[in-house]
This record gives sequence, C-alpha cells and structure tokens, in this order.
Amino acid sequence: MKRGCVTFMKRILTILGIVSVVGVLAVGGNLASASVGQEPLEQVRVSVEKVIQLLTEPGLKAPGKRGERRERVLSVVRQRFDFKEMAKRSLAGQWQKRTEAEREQFVKLFSQILEKTYIGRVESYSDEKVLFNKQEVKDDRAVVNTVFVKNEKEIPIIYRLQQVKDQWLVYDVVIEGVSLVMNYRTQFNQILGKEDFPALVKRLEEKLVSMPDDGSASGL
Repeated sequence: MKRGCVTFMKRILTILGIVSVVGVLAVGGNLASASVGQEPLEQVRVSVEKVIQLLTEPGLKAPGKRGERRERVLSVVRQRFDFKEMAKRSLAGQWQKRTEAEREQFVKLFSQILEKTYIGRVESYSDEKVLFNKQEVKDDRAVVNTVFVKNEKEIPIIYRLQQVKDQWLVYDVVIEGVSLVMNYRTQFNQILGKEDFPALVKRLEEKLVSMPDDGSASGL
C-alpha cells in the first residue's frame, strides 16, 4: 500500500474518533433522547451526547471499569453506524460474488477493526470542537454537514446516512472531500487485484490481532 494512503487513514480515523465524541461540546445545551421521527442531525448529536456521558461518568473512570466503559460506548456506536453497509460499499462489486457466510465473516472483521480504532481514539480527545451546520434529506438518504475545529483550522466533515425504519444510520464519513468508504475500497481493490478473497480476509484477521490498544495502526 502507498505511504500516502496509510498516512491519510491515520488522519481520517483520528479525526473520526474525536468528532464522534466532542461534537456536542461546540453547540451547547442539553439534548433530548432520540425519538421516533427525529431528524438525522439530531439523532447523530444525541448519540454523541451519550458517548460523552459515558466517558465522563465518574463511576466508569476507574481503571477497573475500562472494559465496561468501552463496551457501553461501543453499544452506542453500533446503534448509529451501519457497519454492514459500510463493509458492503467498501467491498463494492466483490460483495455480490461472496457467499452469505463470506459476507458475514467480512462484516464481522471489518466492524471489529473500525470499533477498535474508534474506541482507542475517543479516549484521547482534548479541546477539539465540531460545529453541526446543516442537514440535507432526500427520501431515505441524508447528509449531515459538520466542521471540525482544531488549532483554529477548520476541516469540513460530512456524514452520509440512510434511514432504516425510524433510525438514521451512518454508512460513510467524508473528510476534506475524501470518503472513508472509498479509501477502504481502494485498499481492498489493490489487494484483490493481486490476491484472492481469502487472502484479504487473512489480512483483516492479522490486522485485528496486531492492532495496538489505542487503535493507532492503519492500512492492511
């Protein structure tokens, strides 16, 4: 894999983790619990608030509570991010060629890698801010536009969501015009252009095992 691709993945995943935690700090005020019919922007903000509450809850700050805190944070993340859809879009045309068992295995590994990266990042945020600017909704698709602010530099970040019943689920994140899904798709296509699908799965398994606790590793 090209060095530029790896560097970008480190940056995009770092920002993604921080964005998911501190977004509510920039807008202020108390947020209501997610409810039926709530707009996509509000549903994203509510999930952010829940994560912050878990990270700052006194009873979960003790070293012995780290595992419990992480699992509770991830339970919130799983309710807002559609990892299956992200995996499907990242695999692109290869998805249709896979058996149901292969798809399930791929989604599981892909989800575990994203979760491990995410949870390692959210525990290290500082004073970054995120502004929730606007949303665009068309049928069962939505786009939530935000701006990530760090050291007075503004970085545009877009969440792409799809509606599943009464919930709006994130299936892609675009940072400075570059899609997380497209970036993974590029990596997977590079690998599958030289190796077969089992080799890609093996790489995912090896990456999951070798990832440090802070989720800092990137690239396959």
